[in-house]
This record gives sequence, structure tokens and C-alpha cells, in this order.
Amino acid sequence: MTVLAIDPNRNNLEIIEKQAQKDRHQFIGMTETHQGLEYLSTQDVDVVIANKFLPDHDGFEVLRTALAKTPPSPVVVISRQNTVDAMIEALKLGAIDYIPDPIDPKVLKIAIHRAYERRQMHLIELRESKPKQGMAFGFLQGASPAMQAVFEQIRQSAPYKTTVLITGESGTGKDLVAKSIHTLSPRENKPYIAINCSAIPRELIESQLFGHEKGAFTSAIARQTGVFEAANGGTLFLDEIGDLALEAQAKLLRVLENRQITRIGSNTPIDIDVRLIAATNTDIEQAIAKGQFREDLYYRLNVLNITMPPLKERKTDIPLLVNVFLDRFSQENDMPLKGISEEALTRLSVYDWPGNVRELKNMTERLAVNTQGSTIDVSHLPVQFQNIFPLPDTPPLLDLTPFLGIPLEDIEKMLIDYTLENTNGNRTRAARLLGISLRTLQRKLKEYHHEELAV
Repeated sequence: MTVLAIDPNRNNLEIIEKQAQKDRHQFIGMTETHQGLEYLSTQDVDVVIANKFLPDHDGFEVLRTALAKTPPSPVVVISRQNTVDAMIEALKLGAIDYIPDPIDPKVLKIAIHRAYERRQMHLIELRESKPKQGMAFGFLQGASPAMQAVFEQIRQSAPYKTTVLITGESGTGKDLVAKSIHTLSPRENKPYIAINCSAIPRELIESQLFGHEKGAFTSAIARQTGVFEAANGGTLFLDEIGDLALEAQAKLLRVLENRQITRIGSNTPIDIDVRLIAATNTDIEQAIAKGQFREDLYYRLNVLNITMPPLKERKTDIPLLVNVFLDRFSQENDMPLKGISEEALTRLSVYDWPGNVRELKNMTERLAVNTQGSTIDVSHLPVQFQNIFPLPDTPPLLDLTPFLGIPLEDIEKMLIDYTLENTNGNRTRAARLLGISLRTLQRKLKEYHHEELAV
């Protein structure tokens, strides 16, 4: 384990070095903050110990820099400002521990051990954030139960010719479901053609679908093959099927029933073998009630239905998606891979994303372009993410005088009480705010006999 200490007080550095050597840790000590920041930016450090009061920088700058790394380096803050408010400020900013100056070697030993435990937890989380088997399926990514259900539906429907209707909000990835079905089907090596019905003028949609003969209408200067004919033997994906004109809907229904198309301007039917997959973000049943969509066509399309969940219903997939998008963007643009801090990921993961995965992808690419340095942090996020986790403005529950001389365990107990009170006893939320695992919080509650405070 590597311990980096940044403190202008050489006596403190000697105490930390002695403790590190006693525990067989590698020690790097620096009195100049800019040297420590430079070392942090280029080297991997397991634990950082920094004095809050530094001559050339605020010690919290070291804290922010260490936590912005991927994985972050836990920080122990040393300060002669031995007050509860100062301690809570440091812990809110992400410090793993806060120890008074002058340093008590016994307290230091516990703080280093705790920081190292946090470091190991970060390393485990980083490994687990990498895509694993089951997270990627076809052209889709996701480990959430909602996406696993979608994967299973794709797996079941892929081998057959049956028509599939994909529903879901805009930006959820309905087109990727269609591509995945085709790729996993026996038609994988046959044509896959996708068109957006809402993007084609109404007067041209039939020509696009079924083709036309030369002279069929004024602008028909040559024969044109429609997408049904072009996709013969393969898969045709009709996106935004709900925007298809009623007249075109009637002709589409006949094609699905007869397995034949007729080019505009021709009387000769052409046999086709096309698997049709359609998608819509509109409420088809409501459109039927308004007379905007044919009920018989809906039942013909909706043989198998796959509903894509909005991103707000699969928020546990957001860290995975962000890392996938960052990796893909860096490869496509031949640029160094950027990391993202745990806190920034947390902010992104609690947002509702009305534009769904498409909005998240665009945001990730924008952050990759606009962020200077190798790590995207909270400060790089748009303003709506800055205060997404507002911290309580209420004072500490206990009006304590400066805590010099109070055992560290008592201070820790008070902070846990304070956090649980401000999270209405929610253990998961409290553990996240305290920067510890839920298991660690439960163990401490048991030690302090405070089970009645948590729910």
C-alpha cells in the first residue's frame, strides 16, 4: 500500500512515516502542496493524508483531486481546527476521516486502516462496473432486471418469422432491439433495412415501402425498388409506425396477410419473405380510439410485444452506460479514455433523463469533449446536477463544544446519529452520504446499540 502525506509540518510527516513503515506501507512525504498534486495526477496512490491548512493551497483541493481519480484515493484530513463543524465539513466533502493536530499515532493507525478498506472497496466496485456476461446482449447494454427481461424477450422471439411490435418512449433504444432480433435470428446474413415512417413525406411513403414503375407518377423517371422488396429474405424495421397514413396502413395490412407487394404502376404481385419489426412511442390503442390507426393492423403487428423501459426505471444501468459511451467515444475519436468520478456518476444516476438513453449518450459525449483532464467530476456537470443532492442546512443535532480530547469513536457515533436523523433513518441513503458501505453502517449501528434509529 502507498501512503502519500502532504503536510508543511515535518514533525507530522515523521509521525506518519513511522506509522506507515511500522505497518509495512510505502511512504511518500511532501511539504509542498503543488508537488503533492502533481504526484497525485500521475501516480496511483492508495491513501492520501493531507493537512487542511497548507501554505500554498487549501488542503481541501488535495481532497477534491484525490477523489476525482478513477478509482478515487481515500483522504484523511489533519487539522488543528478541532471543531465538530470543521470535521463535518471535511466529511461532507468526502474525507474518509478527520484527525486532530497534533497527531495521535493510535488514531492515525485506525484512520489509515479505514482508508485502505475504502480503497479496496473502490477497486472492487471498479472491477464490477466493467461489462460482464449478461450486461451486453445484441446491441444493448444493461444489468437491471428490466433489461434482463427485455433480453429474454429478444432471445425468445429471435428464431421465428413472427411480427414484433416494440413500444416505449423516444430515446430508449427501440431500434437497437430490432437490430438485436435480426442479428440473433437465422436471417442474420440477410438484408436488414430500417426506415422511419415519420421522416418520409406522406405522398412518398407507399413508393418507399412498395416501389414504383417508371411513369407511375410525374416524378417517377425510373423504376424504384421498395424497402419490402429490398429486404426480401431478411428483416424490415418500420420505426414510428404510428405515424403511418391510414391509406398506407391498409396496403401494409394486405402485404402482411398475402406476403406479396405490388409496385405502384404495376399489376404484377411479387412474392416476398420479410420479417417485419415495427416500433412506436405513441399510444396505439389511443390512436385507434381516435380513428388514427387501424385496429386490424395493430393486432397483426402486435403478435409479439417488447416494451423498452424508460431510463428512469433502470437507473442502476446508468454507470454501465456512461462507461460504455466514454469508451466508445474515445475509440471512435482516437482520444485518451476519460474516467468519471464516483460522485459525478451518482449525480447522473439519480436524474430522471426525460430523453432517456439518447439524452444520456449525448450528455456523456459532450462531457468527454468539454472536460479538460482525464477525469469528469461534479464540477464539469451542467448546473442542474450541481445541487441534485443538497446537503441539510440544519446544524448538528448535538450542540458540542470543540471536541479536542473526545474519543474518535464518540465523534463518529455523533456523526452517524446526525446523518440518520437527516435521512429519516434510511440506512442506504445514510451510508451513501457517509461514504461507507451499508454493511459497514449496519456493523457500526450494532456496535453503538443504535438499531432503533434505522429502518
